[in-house]
Amino acid sequence: MTQKQDPIRKEPWPYTGFGVNLIGEEEMAEVREVIESQSLFRFYGPDPRNKVDAFEREFAEYVGTEQALGVSSGTAAVHLGVCACGIGPGEEVIVPPVTFIANISPVLLCGGVPVFADVDAETLNLDPDSVREAVTPRTKAIVPVHLLGFPADMDGLREVAEEEDLYLIEDSSHAHGAEYGGEKVGSLGDIACFSLQLNKMITSGEGGVVTTDDYELYDNAIRYHDHGNNRLSKEKGGPLGTNYRMSELQGAVALAQARKLDRIVEIVNSNARYVNERVEGMGLIPRKVISGSSPVHYQIIFRIPESLNTSAEELAGLVRDEGVPAGLVYGGNPAYQLDLFTKRETINRAGWPFTSPLNEFGPPRPCPVLEEALKMTLALPNSTNYTSKELEDMVAAVETALRSI
Repeated sequence: MTQKQDPIRKEPWPYTGFGVNLIGEEEMAEVREVIESQSLFRFYGPDPRNKVDAFEREFAEYVGTEQALGVSSGTAAVHLGVCACGIGPGEEVIVPPVTFIANISPVLLCGGVPVFADVDAETLNLDPDSVREAVTPRTKAIVPVHLLGFPADMDGLREVAEEEDLYLIEDSSHAHGAEYGGEKVGSLGDIACFSLQLNKMITSGEGGVVTTDDYELYDNAIRYHDHGNNRLSKEKGGPLGTNYRMSELQGAVALAQARKLDRIVEIVNSNARYVNERVEGMGLIPRKVISGSSPVHYQIIFRIPESLNTSAEELAGLVRDEGVPAGLVYGGNPAYQLDLFTKRETINRAGWPFTSPLNEFGPPRPCPVLEEALKMTLALPNSTNYTSKELEDMVAAVETALRSI
């Protein structure tokens, strides 16, 4: 019997969150100023000490939009984007079938109907042709996600949106710093959403941002995020809203992190280039980059050709056996297979909005391209934490795994 060789990686793999090893004195200094001010709440108005204000100004300038609104989470940002566009009962929003639930649940929370469209097999982002097929007279918006840091086909999606008079709600939560057509993501739709959760490109632990050039949408977002008020214009009272305000402590960390974003992008993209170049020579196919776009490698993704006679699930397991994390994109599961859709479970016993007489909930549209692509797509982690040792171990683990097939 052949004795099992020791795994490539014997020591524990480092934490894989983005940016965490770049949190340091800059964040401490900004937070210290907030603590010393004795004011942790974000007061609105001109005050040079206001960290959320400063973060919003600098982030809007970085992205290239007129407005940015700091909020309490990325989910809140998506919810505000959907609310700002006036999505309500009886209306449909086209969403990707491979994404986090936070791109979908806000549509349901507004009483609307998420409709899934298929993806491009090589990019895993929404396919404009499939989106066009999914449009009905009830459709009001499209939510493209720049999945795992790679810009979606915004020209194609914008064309559909303009033809059908739909809002384009851009989710850039994985893609801070990515570009499409020479412009930063977050400036390409009617309104855009970012997350600042711990594992995102920049973080404030929890937090989010809404960006837009449309003042009416901005006014809607700022009102919904503060109980119907717009404190910037001193107008109180208005539509039903909630509390998605960002605190000064979040704003302080986000401000320092945003100033490091280009450096973070440089590091994770350098990691990915190294791994891509090495692993591509083993037969795996790096994820397709749309012409004219510049991604950020939130994860390192490979397509497995049929000639290798393996699946992503098998290959990921073999890589993990070597002590290196690996998996399938979102576990290889389309979003429409979640219990939320198969069982239509909601917090309220009435089952709203699935049971609303205003809505038409049929079975999810099939997305066969996605389902096949997920079976053949390997996901490796990426982080600013990695040294050359982690990158070498990652490459060696993939090489060893492929040899054992």
